[in-house]
Amino acid sequence: MISETRFNLVKKMLEKNRQTRTAPAQNKYDFRLRGVLKCECCGSTMTPSPAKSGKYLYYRCTKVSKYSKDECKVRKIGARAIEDAVVNKLCEIGTDEVVIKEAVRKANKASSEGAKTKTKELNGLNGELRPVQEAIDNMVRYVEQHADLPKAMAERLPELEKRKGQLEEQIQRLEFEIGQLKDYQIDAELLTKTLQDFRAIYNELTPEEQTRLLQLMVQEVVLGEETLKISVYPLGDSGKPLEYLLKNPEFAESDIKRGRRDSNSRPPA
Repeated sequence: MISETRFNLVKKMLEKNRQTRTAPAQNKYDFRLRGVLKCECCGSTMTPSPAKSGKYLYYRCTKVSKYSKDECKVRKIGARAIEDAVVNKLCEIGTDEVVIKEAVRKANKASSEGAKTKTKELNGLNGELRPVQEAIDNMVRYVEQHADLPKAMAERLPELEKRKGQLEEQIQRLEFEIGQLKDYQIDAELLTKTLQDFRAIYNELTPEEQTRLLQLMVQEVVLGEETLKISVYPLGDSGKPLEYLLKNPEFAESDIKRGRRDSNSRPPA
């Protein structure tokens, strides 16, 4: 049974990171590794390639799609099969306390730095708003004293009020985002428990949320003829990703050669 707190933590993380490399409108078949899957054999990116019927989903080497099937030995792989292999590996990360602590440190550092960057932007907008507000206030005082505005001032007033509204809207948005970033500090113990329940939580997410979660956690997946290398996003200041190598993954024989698998069928809408 998944606790509501753990499930909500993952949902919160996804909401904070909605801007991923793959927009939902560009990924209607929910190819979860779009943009991160590459072919070791020919060096090209493996792009989503649904069958004409829409029943089967594949990742196909770009060189094969662009030129011919003789360009690469890997050629294509069943989408759901390789996605499942990646998910299985991510499930194992929950047992590595070092990885989890570094992930927490990195996420909290990113939130703190993001808040600082947005605060600097906020200060700039406030600085731009002040002279606009002062100009409007001066015009109001002029009307109070003289009952009417000169033509040039009257023509400028609507422009100033429009700009004021734009700036205030941007300031309000930034203040909200800064507040969220300051509140967004991950608890290491809670994250450990969440990762330990990764599969159960993953299965509870919508296809779009599953895609976002994988793209947040995975830097690159490289498919070879008999290997699968999964690189998790860099943890720590060195910038070096954590790499996991799977030799002779179960789907290698069936899916690389035939490209068909029951688990690859698109789920019903």
